[in-house]
Amino acid sequence: MDRGGDRKKLLEPLLDKGLRFVIRSTGEPAVVDRRGRLRRVAEVALGCPLRHQTRVVKIDKGQEKSYDLRYGAEPIRLTKRAEKLWLVVIAGFGEQPIMLLTHLKLRARDSESLCWAAQIYWTRWKIEETFRFLKQSYNLEDIRVLKYRRLKN
Repeated sequence: MDRGGDRKKLLEPLLDKGLRFVIRSTGEPAVVDRRGRLRRVAEVALGCPLRHQTRVVKIDKGQEKSYDLRYGAEPIRLTKRAEKLWLVVIAGFGEQPIMLLTHLKLRARDSESLCWAAQIYWTRWKIEETFRFLKQSYNLEDIRVLKYRRLKN
């Protein structure tokens, strides 16, 4: 899920059902950090050691652009909940780091497991970009018909 999916109203049912998730955080929710302190997600992200590095190449408007990313993870939990969550922090795409909340079983010192969580989120992002491209290319927002036959015409 994208930003806004980190509201307790959405997170708690996912945890209650034992579902796995990767959600981009707004940075606002209050969580309990590894030392038991109540802090905002953005504050925990600022203190997260970004031990791992990678280079990502993105093609934008036919041009390759490379990003040098640094990333790491911190264990957290929601207030009044016992489940261990992970905050995956990725810096290098913009001014603010990307903050992902997940219930996946990660290892903070394992670069591969953290990349896996990030790739799950980026896959969702690519799908959304594809839908946006299709809607804009075919002006799908401007089509006003009630029957499929008329749409085919």
